Order: sequence, then C-alpha cells, then structure tokens
Amino acid sequence: MLLFLAALVKFGLLLRYGALPSDDSGAYLALAHALQTDPAIWSSVPGWHTQALPLYAFRPYGYPALIALTQILAGSKFGVLLVAVQIACSLLVGSMLFDVCRQMAPGSRWIAGAAVGFYFTSVTLLWDQSIMSDSLFASLFNIVLLTLAAGRVRRLITLSALGVAWAAAVLLRDVGLYLTVIPLVFLFMLPRLRRWQCIASFLLPVIAVTGLYASWNHARTGTAFLSITGVANYLRPGFDLTIMGLATPFDGEDPLSRIVQQHPDEYVFPDQLKLLQQIHDGLDLQTPLALQALELANYRAMVARFPVQYARYVMGQLTPPNLGALLFDPVSSLNDYVQLGLPPYQRIIPGTGWKSVRELWRAGDVGGLALALISLVALIAATLAWSATVLGVALLAASAWRSATIWRALALFASFLAVVGFYALVHSDSRLRLPSIPAGLVAASTVADRFRTRRLR
Repeated sequence: MLLFLAALVKFGLLLRYGALPSDDSGAYLALAHALQTDPAIWSSVPGWHTQALPLYAFRPYGYPALIALTQILAGSKFGVLLVAVQIACSLLVGSMLFDVCRQMAPGSRWIAGAAVGFYFTSVTLLWDQSIMSDSLFASLFNIVLLTLAAGRVRRLITLSALGVAWAAAVLLRDVGLYLTVIPLVFLFMLPRLRRWQCIASFLLPVIAVTGLYASWNHARTGTAFLSITGVANYLRPGFDLTIMGLATPFDGEDPLSRIVQQHPDEYVFPDQLKLLQQIHDGLDLQTPLALQALELANYRAMVARFPVQYARYVMGQLTPPNLGALLFDPVSSLNDYVQLGLPPYQRIIPGTGWKSVRELWRAGDVGGLALALISLVALIAATLAWSATVLGVALLAASAWRSATIWRALALFASFLAVVGFYALVHSDSRLRLPSIPAGLVAASTVADRFRTRRLR
C-alpha cells in the first residue's frame, strides 16, 4: 500500500509539473547534446589547456549519456521518461528498505512502514523529480547496500551484477569511487571461505569500468583520470570559513592566496567558479588537474593551520537538527520541494527562528505563525528521533554486540555516518546526503524494534 501511494504521488507530481530543472541541469543537458552532435567529444577535450572546468571533462558521462538515450527514445518528452526511471528505481529502494527493516526489526510491520514513509517523504520527494544525477546515484548505491545488508547473496554472479551497478553509480557521480569502502565492509561480513571470491567478484566490474574510463580520458588529454570535480570543491571550505568569519585561510603571500585576495566579491558559490578560472589563468596552469592539485594542497594546509575552526565547520554540518531533519522531517522536505523545485522558488513555510516569528506576529499573519509552529514541532521531533537513534545504537552496541543483526545495524549506522561525514569534510547539502537515508532509517528501525520488544517483555 505504501509503495502504491508513493508511486501515485510521485507519478502524479511528474504529470502535473514535469521534470524539474536544477542549477546543474543545464550542464548535464549540454553534455548530452554534445554526445549526440559533436564527434570531437570522443577524441579530445576542448579547452583542456585553457579552462579551469572544461565541459567535456568536468563530470563523468553516465548521467549525460542517460539523458541522451532518453532524448533519442522520447524526443522532447525525454524528461518525463528520465524522471520515470528515477522514480521506478526509488520505488525499488523503498521496497528493499521495507524488507530489510522487517528482517532487522521483526517485531512490528508498523516500524518498517514508518521507515518507508519517512524515506518517501524525505528529500527524495524533490530529487526523484529533478534532472540531476543524485536520485539515480542514490538508488544504485542503496540497491547494492541493501542487498548486501540483507545477507541473502548466495551466488558470485549476483555480486558481479552488484559490482556492475556500483560501477554505473561511479559513472553517475565519481564520489562513488571513494565510497566503495562501504560495500566492502559488508562483503567482509560474509562467510570467511568465500570472502575473497566475493570481494573479487564485486570489485572486478568496478575496476574494469573505471579503468577503461580513465584510459579513455588519457587518450583524449594525455592524462588518466576519472573526473575533475575536485576543482570546483577543494577551495569551498576555505571560502566558507572566510565568509563565516571563523578563519582567514587566504591571507598568505602564496600566489593562489594573492589572487583570491583580489576578488573578495567572488567567495560565494557559484561566483567561485569565475575565481577558479582567474587562478588558472593567473598562475599560468596548463591543465585543470594542475589546478586541482594546487587546490588540494591548499585545502590540506588550511586544515593543518586551522584545525579547531575547520572542526567547527565540519561539525556544524552534522548537528542533530540537520541529521534529524534529513531522516525524520517531512515538513522540511515539502518546503524544499516547493522552494527549490517550483517557480517562483519561494518557501511556503516561514522560518522558525525568533526573528521570523516576531515579524509574523507583528504582521498579524496567523496562518504563517501556524505553519512556523508546525515546522518547529516537526524539527524538534526529528531532532529527538535522531538523538534517540544515536543513544539507542550505542546501548545496543554495548548490550547485544554478539548479535549478527546488531552488527549489521551498527554497520548500516556507520555507513550513514560515513556518507554524511564524507561530504561534510568539503561541502554538504541535502541532495548530496541522499544516499545515506535508507541506512539511517534501518538503524533507527532496529533501535525502535529492540526497545519496543524489551519494553513489552
């Protein structure tokens, strides 16, 4: 029933509003167009020696290739077909989430149902409908993760298929290559006699696909690489620390800092992209990879120089309200859907801060005050739910550490923290955290079921 309702809502929104564009949709569409019309894309990267972020190299080609395929199949209606595929994959993840929750939390179907409800009312509500790679990447990520977490893999061919799915995810978002450690944890939990065979079966497709892709880039540019998305990201923590007034990472006399100091009005994204080009030109760098290496060195130096301030920056993205809202706050997700997905791109629920409430009171906006109160209650409840999950996981780890189910719950909770923590090291928002949601909900379901069962006893 939940899957039926979710499908009804998602496909209904698709028919009503169509595929939703986002900030990066234009770049994906441009690359998809180039795949169909520019033969040079297969043998060269225009601007490789002159541009900080050349279009033909900036992102992996998985999502643009899918866009191109749907354009061939559906013409001008490609967006509907593309989003329909994303919705179908998300529904599959919802079904798998229910099954894993029932396995990990067998005491009540309502707990598994609640987890699925939170999944479909999370930020999947927006990003499943958007022309962005995040939804499909998250679905492939979780098809692999939930299959392994269920512990029902019996054949090596199944693991090879999961490896192909993971390789496809890497071609959608190259960050998947760094997150490969997560499925490896679950592979190490398999029976000892088959463990290395299982790992090899899973990793071989990933190594083959990424190796071939890097070799193709080598043929086009003279250097093997998967993507250069780090160029757009490694300086972001430094800019954010500067804007927040926590540190001054660009106050030095090195060439990069001197150029940054000359453009204080370009610290905010996406103005940073113009600044990256100025750094590239000002330092006479020959390739984007040289710029990426320089930025990475600057990032490491910043962390070493301002460890306390950087830690505050990272932990500021991992507060209980932020993580609680990600998992348990449908009101926030609805607000994101309207504000980020639909013109005129304005939030429908007022802020819950004192300044916002005071302005609503002075204006006599009773409806706005009611919505703000609902939003505040939802945020508080989500924060408490997350705090209870953290405490519950800790108690389960201390009291039932010999249980295989508890070990899997701990591994899934660690997977959640790994994904949100990985992004927090550089830059994070709700769409990037999308892959982490099912693992967090399974962990929460396990906690709820164990303590419900204990209370009944």
